Amino acid sequence: MRIIINTGKGGVGKSTISALTSINISKRLKTLLISSDLAHSLSDLFAIKLTANPTRICENLYALEINPIIESAKAWQNLNSYLRELVKNNSLNDIQVEELLLFPGLEDVFSLLKILEIYKEGKYEVLVVDCGPSAETISLLSTGEKLNNLADTLVPLVKRFNSLLGGFIEKKTEVKKPKDIVFDEFVGLAKKLYELEKILMNPEITSVRFVTKASKVISNETFRASTLMNMYGFLTDCVYINMLYPEEIKNSSYDNLYLEERENVDRIEEFYPDKRVFKIYMKANEVIGLKELESLNEEIFSKIYLEEFFTACRTFDIKSEGASKIIEIDFKFASDKEVDVRRIGNDLELSYLNFKRRFKLPDTLSSRKISSYSIEDEKLKIVMDYD
Repeated sequence: MRIIINTGKGGVGKSTISALTSINISKRLKTLLISSDLAHSLSDLFAIKLTANPTRICENLYALEINPIIESAKAWQNLNSYLRELVKNNSLNDIQVEELLLFPGLEDVFSLLKILEIYKEGKYEVLVVDCGPSAETISLLSTGEKLNNLADTLVPLVKRFNSLLGGFIEKKTEVKKPKDIVFDEFVGLAKKLYELEKILMNPEITSVRFVTKASKVISNETFRASTLMNMYGFLTDCVYINMLYPEEIKNSSYDNLYLEERENVDRIEEFYPDKRVFKIYMKANEVIGLKELESLNEEIFSKIYLEEFFTACRTFDIKSEGASKIIEIDFKFASDKEVDVRRIGNDLELSYLNFKRRFKLPDTLSSRKISSYSIEDEKLKIVMDYD
C-alpha cells in the first residue's frame, strides 16, 4: 500500500489538496481518503456526509472521518473497563464517562491505530491522510517511538510497584488495584504504534507532503516542520504552494502583494530544490462538491500521477570518513544554537526547538561516543568515534 500524508499550517487548504490527491489517484488505483484532523472538513468539501466507516465517493474512491471516541474504546478496552469501575459510584452520565476516557492529547494517537488497521487489511492500494497542523502531525507521527521507549523502561517498574504495593494502596485508599492486563494493553498499544511508525518511515511506502502559502511566516513554519520531519526520519517528497494570487493583479493596486508573494515562491523553490513543488492559484469561487473538485484536478494535475514518489533523496544517513562514523541529517533551516545532541546509554537524543527525538543507536554505532556535532552545508553532522 502507498501512503501519502498531507499536512501544513491551519487554513492553508490541506483538506482540498488531500481531496484532489485522492481524486487524481483514484483514476488508476483503489484509494481511501481519511481525515485524522479533529476539525474534519472532508464532508463539507465533498458535500457528502462521511462517517467513521468508508463511504463510496465515486468509482475507486472512498473516504472516512476518524471518530476518536470509537478508536479510543478499541485501543483501551481494558483500561476503559478499569476506569469505568473507578467512577461507577459517581453520578456521571455516559457522555461524561466517554469524555473522561478520551485522554487529552491522545485523540490523534488513536487515529494512528486506524491507519495501521487499514494498512493491515490491505483493501486499498493507496491511503491519503488529511492530517492536522504541522506541529501536531510531527508529534503524532513520532508517538510510536516515544511510547515504545516508555513501554520498555517505565512500564515494567510501575507494574512491579503495583504488584508489591497495589493491594496495600487499595486497602488504605479504596482505589482499586489495576490488573496486569491494563499494563499489558499499554505495552501492546506502544508496540502497534511503533510498528506503524516503521511503515510511515519506510521511503518506499510513505511520503509526507506539505501544503503552504507564499507568505514569509507560513513558509518559515513549513521550513521548520520539514527540518523536524528530517530529524524523525520521514520522507518529504512534495510541496504545494496554495492560494497564489492570479497574475491578473500584477501591475494593479495589488502589485506589491503580487511581488512579495513571488519572492516567497522563489524562497520555497530554493529551499526544496530536490522536491516537486506545485503552484495552485486562487479560484474565483469556493470549490465544493465532487464535480468541482474533479474539474480542478483536471485543470492542475491532468497529466500527473500523484501516487508517484517525487524524490528519492535520503534525509537521514550514516557515512564513513576514515575511522569515524558520521550521522548526517538535512537540517537546512536550523542553526547550531537551536540544536542539541546527547548520548544516553545506547540511545541518541536529538533536540531541535521544542522537539526531542530519542532512538536506539544501530549496532555499528552502539560502542562509539559523540566526538562532535555541528551544522555544515545545511546538514547536521554527528561525528562518532571509539574512545
